[in-house]
Amino acid sequence: MDDEERAETLHQAAELIAHAHDLVREAVRGTDMEHLTKNGILSALDHWARDTGEPTSLVNLSKNLSLRSQDPLWTQPLGSPKYPDRRAAGATLIKHKWNSRSGAKMRLWGFGRLKGSKVRIPAAVGGPLGMVNGSQVFSRMFRYDQGGHRSYEIALSSFGPESYRRLYSITFHMRDEASACAQVSRFLAERDIDILNSDSLSVISSVGMVWRMLADISYFGEADELEEAFRSLKGTSSLSKVEEMVLCESNICERFNLGAAPSVTGISTKLIKTDSEPTVIEDGEFRIPTEYLEMLKDVDDGSVAMMVADTDSAVLSLTFLKDAHLAELSLIIPDRPGAVQKVTEALSELEMNLLAVHTKVLVFYERMSLDLVIDLGEYPHGIDVLSQKLCSGLGDGFELAGLRRIDP
Repeated sequence: MDDEERAETLHQAAELIAHAHDLVREAVRGTDMEHLTKNGILSALDHWARDTGEPTSLVNLSKNLSLRSQDPLWTQPLGSPKYPDRRAAGATLIKHKWNSRSGAKMRLWGFGRLKGSKVRIPAAVGGPLGMVNGSQVFSRMFRYDQGGHRSYEIALSSFGPESYRRLYSITFHMRDEASACAQVSRFLAERDIDILNSDSLSVISSVGMVWRMLADISYFGEADELEEAFRSLKGTSSLSKVEEMVLCESNICERFNLGAAPSVTGISTKLIKTDSEPTVIEDGEFRIPTEYLEMLKDVDDGSVAMMVADTDSAVLSLTFLKDAHLAELSLIIPDRPGAVQKVTEALSELEMNLLAVHTKVLVFYERMSLDLVIDLGEYPHGIDVLSQKLCSGLGDGFELAGLRRIDP
């Protein structure tokens, strides 16, 4: 059997599993087992058959066999800042983006006010990024221009700009057994590799575990050297409970270095200020550098600041809202196509601008929550009238859970 035949066989296997997925879904549709199987067997079947973000899924295995003569995925150059064209010769460890199959990430938001030169960072927003009392943050200021409109953003990050050159996303696949995490920790510590942000999860109890981390390899060397060290120890007593290491250069710097809209057509993005020295968070407040405030001529003391935590990029975005009249709207809506659109169109007809949107499924195919931050703008009536309009206009299946003004 040649590689093309092997690839075709795997493709057929993927189709059979996909067919099994559809059969199971149809069998449980409309029963009390529907929501259980969606996150259980249906998710697993779909993942291993068709998930392009899973290195060993059947669709990826089939594709790699088909392209073997053209160098498969795992032999492609890793690249590094020092050796951008270096090839990981003989590598058998598959490289892919850390977030390739993580789906949409939750964005956290909060509000504050400018008091002098300081803005208080809500704990719920700054905490996930490590921006707490005593921590230091680096900052950059961007200017965005579009169609005669201009806006400024201050981007905060706990990682220094120079550190980005040696940060890598590393994922370890391990057995769910005692000392598995200890083996990984020892492997990294012996090579002077610093574990930064990380999360471990037992994905299959008593069977498999995944540990994803952001790590600094500055004191070790090159990424391909780390891969070679792992290969040489895999299967020995040192890494007897560790099955795989997936390594890729972190792109965490892109958001902090390039801004929020580096490639959006029609928006001009320009880095205009960088504070070379980190600022220490004190009493939950960030002190805005003087040179930033000098650029923000239209921002007065007491202006509302909107803060958005991008956990993917470890960046806190800080912008000031001019003449904003904010409110938080919470709804329970049907879990079906078009439900979110119905709400957003109703608000659009009232000329209200949406600043933040968050949805979360409560019961699959039945109901979900929808949380919105809206700018009431010049809406002439109170929020009580707005509540009545929404309740009467949205129809059955839509329930107003809350509407309140935001006064940070």
